[in-house]
Amino acid sequence: MGSACDGVALGEPVFFRAAKAGELMERFTEVLLVSRTGEVERVPTYRGEGWSFG
Repeated sequence: MGSACDGVALGEPVFFRAAKAGELMERFTEVLLVSRTGEVERVPTYRGEGWSFG
């Protein structure tokens, strides 16, 4: 693997930006919103609410 992976331990959270706006919401039933203070909120995606746009 490349040097970007060297500092990430197994189980650590990884943050990234998807290439397309709704791409992540197509794959998961819920997402976790993490604030700057560390508060976590679990919210459903449209897939998690039973919707499909495809």
